[in-house]
Order: sequence, then C-alpha cells, then structure tokens
Amino acid sequence: MKKIVFLLCLFLGFSSVCPASDISIEEWHLCYQIDDRECSFPVTDGLVVTDEIKRIYFWVNVKSPRDGFIRHIYSFFGKETGPALSHWSDEEKELHMAKKVPSMIERVGLNEFVNAVVKLKIRKSDGFRTWSTKNIGQPQHCGKWAVDVVDENGEKLTPTVEFTVTSKR
Repeated sequence: MKKIVFLLCLFLGFSSVCPASDISIEEWHLCYQIDDRECSFPVTDGLVVTDEIKRIYFWVNVKSPRDGFIRHIYSFFGKETGPALSHWSDEEKELHMAKKVPSMIERVGLNEFVNAVVKLKIRKSDGFRTWSTKNIGQPQHCGKWAVDVVDENGEKLTPTVEFTVTSKR
C-alpha cells in the first residue's frame, strides 16, 4: 500500500494523499570551499559571486530517518536585462525540459530556467552533510542564479537561495 501511495505522489502530485517529507535540512550555505565536510568561506555580501571564482558549493546538513536522496536544482535566469532562454520557442523549451529536468521538478514551480539537477544520496542521520558544486567561471555564467533543494517527491526542503555572478574581467 505504501508503494502505491508513493507512486501516486510521485507521478500525479496528489498533495492531499502525500505525507509531508520526513527529511529536513537543518542548515544550508552557499560557499567558496569545503574543508573536512564543512562549509568554509561562505558567500556573503548579498550572495554576490564574481566569475574569478571558478566554482561554488551548495552545502546542506540533512536530518533523515532513512537512507534516500535529495536534489539540488540550479536555475539560471541570465543577465539582468532578461532571461537567458527567453528567445527559445515553446518547442525548444519543452525539448530542454524533457532532456534535463525530471517531471517532478515541474510541480515545484520551476521551468526552462533549470540549468542543472544534482541528485545526492543521503544516509539515515541527525546530521548528514552533503554538497554539490556548480562551475561559474565563464562570462556566460554571469547573471542571476537560484538553488532549490527537493526530496524524492519534489517537495521543497529549503527556501530558494538566490545569488548573482558578476564579471571582474
């Protein structure tokens, strides 16, 4: 029976049937470096990063009663003048979604701006630390970004973390 409920939640998005997530994110940080499984050099100053930095990390401390997985979803909204993908036709956007984004992500309210989806295994723990990385060192990476964390059912586990990459070149 649990399997049927899970499948209904996953494919049909019945929020009234789906139990609330039993996974919680106790702490999260955007940072420049990870040392000994801890976030070091957190991004501050309004979460602005320069493209001199080749990579950033999104670090989370997860509390979970079971093994499972979460996803970090990186969205790129482009330069302040407009979304990077606004010139795409509806057909191109649908093709991009079908190739890159699991269908459950649509239920989270994200769309063609999704740049990367990183699936991370988690372990049963009161403090499992994990992180993902995103390369940002090229001029085309400059602009507005966001990171969302979701569980297996696509339920958001943190508020959206927004940051901007600016050029120093």
